[in-house]
Amino acid sequence: MKKKTTIIYLISIGIALLFLIYYTFISEKDYYKIQSRVKNIETTNKIGEDYDNVAWLRIQGTNIDFPVVKEKNGAYKYPVDKDKYVWLINASNQYKDFIIINGHNIMNLSSNPKIKEKGFTRLEALMAFVYYDFAKENQYIQYTVNQKDYLYKIFSVAFIDNSSINAFINPTDEYTKEDIKEQIKLYKEKSLYNYDIKVNEKDKIITILTCTRFKKNQNVNFVVSGRLLRKKEQVQKTEIKKNTKNYKLVEDAMKGDKE
Repeated sequence: MKKKTTIIYLISIGIALLFLIYYTFISEKDYYKIQSRVKNIETTNKIGEDYDNVAWLRIQGTNIDFPVVKEKNGAYKYPVDKDKYVWLINASNQYKDFIIINGHNIMNLSSNPKIKEKGFTRLEALMAFVYYDFAKENQYIQYTVNQKDYLYKIFSVAFIDNSSINAFINPTDEYTKEDIKEQIKLYKEKSLYNYDIKVNEKDKIITILTCTRFKKNQNVNFVVSGRLLRKKEQVQKTEIKKNTKNYKLVEDAMKGDKE
């Protein structure tokens, strides 16, 4: 009996170790696979003669897999009647330590945003990150530029008022480490979730933003921010928890009011 018990015990330990190895070294590698978009930048049709395809954006769990365009004359006027594109706010087309990308949200403006819809051909699907379960499962942003694919870990999902957004958009891209530090602080303070991710002013940051009417009578944008995957850092899920104070505002908005 003792021998049988020992054998069963050893088999159980062996199975547990196999599961641990699989989930640590195999399954996590499949959690997000980079699918290069280098060729897509050149082969995708432009949205018009006045725009250039300069990069590519792909966001995990969404249908956001679009070219990033830039207007040639720098006026930042992007047509709402065109589908499947976003635009670069940065003055330069080159890769930067701090990248800002904007896009239209035409079809997903309610206080109970939809996660998926056939009509989502812009940044409508970004609003899915307002849901905790969705945010837990989808944590990566892929950005392709200058013949290279970059991967970012999301560290903040937030509603940020337009005055603050305008304050961190720099038309010359001359961001100091102190500037980036202040922006990271803002993102984390406003975030709906607390991500178990270390991020500081030495990291390279990407910010995706779109318009919303989610919060009644407030002029805010919906902002999802990530930091570049660090050297030798594994592509895996990060633990996240609701920021109780910030998320309560979301839950209250979802309940609606008499109007």
